[in-house]
Amino acid sequence: MSRKGNNGVACDEKPEHSKHDTMNQIEFSIDEQTSIAQDHFRQNGVETELHVVAKAIPFIIGLAADGMSFHDIDIHIKLFYDDDLEEEHVSRKKRKLPSSAGREVEAPRSSPLEHVTHINEEGNHASVEIKINVLSSQHEGSYFRVRFLFTQKDDEGQVISELHSNPIKVVSKRKQATKAVEKLNGKNLGEESEAIPPPATLAKKSQLDHLEIIAESLLRLERQQQEQSKLVLFLAKDKADKARDRSSTDVERLVHQMTNFVSQNSLDATETRLKIRRTMTDMCTPEEVQALVQLGRVLQEEGGER
Repeated sequence: MSRKGNNGVACDEKPEHSKHDTMNQIEFSIDEQTSIAQDHFRQNGVETELHVVAKAIPFIIGLAADGMSFHDIDIHIKLFYDDDLEEEHVSRKKRKLPSSAGREVEAPRSSPLEHVTHINEEGNHASVEIKINVLSSQHEGSYFRVRFLFTQKDDEGQVISELHSNPIKVVSKRKQATKAVEKLNGKNLGEESEAIPPPATLAKKSQLDHLEIIAESLLRLERQQQEQSKLVLFLAKDKADKARDRSSTDVERLVHQMTNFVSQNSLDATETRLKIRRTMTDMCTPEEVQALVQLGRVLQEEGGER
């Protein structure tokens, strides 16, 4: 589209965009919702995912923005009952309306929900860390949804968009999550429900901690075994060295004394035998005496041959 300016030259005329058109170009979505267990089923022909979380244990919901920065808006986060899902489980009847968050959850003594929001530098993604402080069992077995309301900071809080999380069941302990999923998995959802076995998504952090403890214990045992092996080898070598030294010394001493006996011509044969017998008894073990006897026989045989 063009128009003539004051100088008569045609110029382009930029089309005017309304604020409504700009709002239509903004899109928010949930790209992540963590939990300790999940259950899948079909509700009104649409596959729905129920997330099981533990009370006061943080989980993450990721938000994505297209066409606007999270730095320019306020995010209001509240906890609502999922009335439609609750009625689906109780009555097992189909609903004509899609599931949506209804009544806000109220807790008399504390806030039912705590959250901390982290926005990336580009402003196109927000990670919301959430803790729910109420149990489903405390609210007649109800299921919940987290509602995100997006408003502009510079436009008197004008609502831009609204999102709801997937349905949430809150249990008191992690181990109850598996039981909750088994109870929901095709047993209480009616004939129109198609249950899919939930993935085993228990916390990985505790598993890694156990693996690290086991690895450290194995390394410590291996080091202890190496030190003990070195000590055993040292003691064995020391004992062998001492035995060898003692054996060599004893032999030399025995040879010296026997030489003295032989050289003492003044002693008669009987006295010489007695002295040699006494020396052998004092210095030698029975096994060593037998060895000397055998040695004597060998020497006698060699002397006879000569």
